[in-house]
Amino acid sequence: MAIKQFDPKKVIITVKPIVAAGLGAITLRSPADGEFILVSYDEDAVAKHISADGTGRFVDIANTGGVCTWTGSDYSVSHPLLTALEKTKTPFSVSVVDKTSTTRVFFTDSARVQKVPDLAMGKEIGDNAWPFTFIQGEIFHGAPSEIS
Repeated sequence: MAIKQFDPKKVIITVKPIVAAGLGAITLRSPADGEFILVSYDEDAVAKHISADGTGRFVDIANTGGVCTWTGSDYSVSHPLLTALEKTKTPFSVSVVDKTSTTRVFFTDSARVQKVPDLAMGKEIGDNAWPFTFIQGEIFHGAPSEIS
């Protein structure tokens, strides 16, 4: 049994400023080939504490902050829009939705651009990775929508 990968045409990534920044909702377009979205938390969800006598307990970690990185192809029309969004220095929401299952895969309303991608020029077209740091976010794992 093989699980099919996400189809970039069926995964919608929307970035929307929280405050009036002169920009509306931006649907990120022209993702890079291969992995184009990566979301990770800063910390594990739980830690263990073992005392000197060997007794232990679990400690839930409240931090749900992390980084959501979208990688766009070099020719993506989203790059200038994300550059303009970064210049506003205001928080924005990020929503990742898989159209094949109509479920949200990731959501945060507390993101900012962590770093504008480096500028590289050369013969080959490259990719640009945009890391969005977030204070609180939710990653949703569901059953695969397509199994062959």
